[in-house]
Amino acid sequence: MKDYSDFNKKETVKSNKKILVLKLLHFLMVVLAFSFFVFLILYGYIQLSNRFAKLKYVVVNGNQVLPKRLINTIVANSGNIGFSTYDPSKIYFKIIANPWVKEARVATIFPDTIYVTIKEKTPSAFVLYKNNVYIIDKNGAVIDTYKSYLRLPKSLPRIRLKTNLLNDKPLLKATLNIYEKLDKIEKINYIDIVSDSYQVVNFRNGLKVVVNSFNCPNVAIKRLAKKWTYLSTLINKLDSVSICFDNKFVLKWKKGVGK
Repeated sequence: MKDYSDFNKKETVKSNKKILVLKLLHFLMVVLAFSFFVFLILYGYIQLSNRFAKLKYVVVNGNQVLPKRLINTIVANSGNIGFSTYDPSKIYFKIIANPWVKEARVATIFPDTIYVTIKEKTPSAFVLYKNNVYIIDKNGAVIDTYKSYLRLPKSLPRIRLKTNLLNDKPLLKATLNIYEKLDKIEKINYIDIVSDSYQVVNFRNGLKVVVNSFNCPNVAIKRLAKKWTYLSTLINKLDSVSICFDNKFVLKWKKGVGK
């Protein structure tokens, strides 16, 4: 036979559990309502801020050749002052389209700053062809034509093309390599590329040295360094010196000059 007091206790426990569950649900509803209220306030604040936020600062990093004002102009022309109108992907594609930019990253920092980080291509030489000046990289590839706003090293090698070999990247690369080796012997003014097998190195002291950049043994360069002082005494008599041989120089004398 069941005790009435035990039955009453069970009913009380059930009632307490039910009250506890209701209280918990009530608490959850309050938390959800409060969270939704906070969300509405934050969302409204962000929307209002976006509406009135304006671009004030453009921070540019990584540029050496391109001036910051050029990047700033690209960014400024990508929106209409309102900060929310500046799309990072749109700015990125405009910047990466510049021939000097190898890599780029664009980040917007709310409420007024855009960060731009770029990695530029490295200029290795000036190339003069048909009254135009081109800039090439170390592999002989053309980066761009010369523009006055570009901040380029004045010490870059100078190459003059006598024929249409601007797209011959292996030749331009080989010419840069021979330039680097010979410039250690004496400073060079420029190199004339007459053909893919005939280049004339014009040194600052007036001596002209004929080379084949594709096929000039190291022994020939060492011989030139060893005989440089002697050859320099003949500058007024020599038209040029061909050096790319294993065991000799070929001297070309100026017309009317005795050997």
